[in-house]
Amino acid sequence: MVQENKGRPLPKFGEWDVNNPASAEGFTVIFSKASDEKKTKKASGNSRVSTPHINQSSDHNNHHENSQNSKSKLIQCSLFRRNGFASVDSCLRLRELYNLGARKFAIMGTLPLGCLPGASNAIGGICLEPANAVARLFNQKLANEVNNLNSVLPGSRSIYIDMYNPLLELVINPLRSGFTWSTWPCCCSPAAPVPCLDASRHVFWDIAHPTEKAYQTIIPPIIQQIQQSFA
Repeated sequence: MVQENKGRPLPKFGEWDVNNPASAEGFTVIFSKASDEKKTKKASGNSRVSTPHINQSSDHNNHHENSQNSKSKLIQCSLFRRNGFASVDSCLRLRELYNLGARKFAIMGTLPLGCLPGASNAIGGICLEPANAVARLFNQKLANEVNNLNSVLPGSRSIYIDMYNPLLELVINPLRSGFTWSTWPCCCSPAAPVPCLDASRHVFWDIAHPTEKAYQTIIPPIIQQIQQSFA
């Protein structure tokens, strides 16, 4: 698949039309190519045959250097965990993308968890403030660590994407954006076992996921923020 698409120009940010699945093919090519190259390098490394003439001094120095580099990566990722980042594993995966050539990262925070129907419907549709407080604390720490990524990953650009406040605005002022039901889901919950007739009137589709219209309302400003930050 990679060979067939060799020479195809990389798609620019914003060219992926959510209403046209075919427009995502360029991105699929990129990810497939990165994955194939990684597998090829691993297979090539495993197929090497050792020779009897080994420079022990050079081998020792290389081993020491690789050990120091690995230790450095773990120390940096441990800093994320100590300061409230999701996990060391998340940091290592981000670094793996960086090593594959990624240099621009847009990292989204979490939603107002206390306003999701799964939480709010238990108390009559009112947002559960303790859960929202935890979400705000997480987002604050995540935003700080995302800013630090710019120094941890040289030559990269990382930005934090706020998903909390745009969705909270829809919940607090649904009518302003054309919604009728702010925390009452359209489907798939004890409160709505049968799908509603018009999902566009609801902020949430089920107990945890916003509807298509909700995303269409909050995403355009976010896309604009990303484009301006990465211009």
